[in-house]
Formats: sequence, C-alpha cells, structure tokens
Amino acid sequence: MAAAGPFFSPPRHFFHYRPATLRALVDAAGFEVLAVKRPWLPGELSFSLLQLAGVRATIPLMSLRANSWRARMIKFAFVITLLLDLPVTALLAVLHAGGIVRIIARRRG
Repeated sequence: MAAAGPFFSPPRHFFHYRPATLRALVDAAGFEVLAVKRPWLPGELSFSLLQLAGVRATIPLMSLRANSWRARMIKFAFVITLLLDLPVTALLAVLHAGGIVRIIARRRG
C-alpha cells in the first residue's frame, strides 16, 4: 500500500505501524513476506513539518513556479528544513529507522 503525498498527513494517515506489525498483518492476509525495507526518502521530514504547520498541497507547491509571496515563503521554509532533513533522514536510513516502510510480499499458494 502506498500513500500519495506527504508522510505525516492526517486524515490520510491515521495509524503509523511498526515494521513487525505490518509484517504480521501481511502474513495474516495470506502473503509471504519476502523483505521489509526502510528506504531513504529525502524530504520526508521537511514535507511532514510543512504538513504539521498547516501547509496543504505541498508537493504541487514545490514543483510549480513560486509566483506568489505565500508560495515563495513555503519554498523557502522547505529549503531551510531540508538542511536538517537530509542528514537526519540519511542517518535514519542507515539505522533502518526511516518513516517509510516498504513490504515486499507474494501470495502464498
């Protein structure tokens, strides 16, 4: 299951599961878990912080030209938070503790 958009974004994400819980759910659904990965996703923390600050539609804002004062300020905030985001999320990836959990599985049978 993949979520579109930022990562800590209610109402899309009501629960944050640990990898062991996801593994158990996938197993209970009749799948064999082949791998559990925690990939590095630069921008994960920055997008989450913008979401928590109440900024909506952050991905389109990042990809479009900043032609308003608000859009320029949001892009500036993203760049500033990215200075913290990159080393933190890289460290989390090395420790296999990033916010994204990817389960690779196949149906039993």
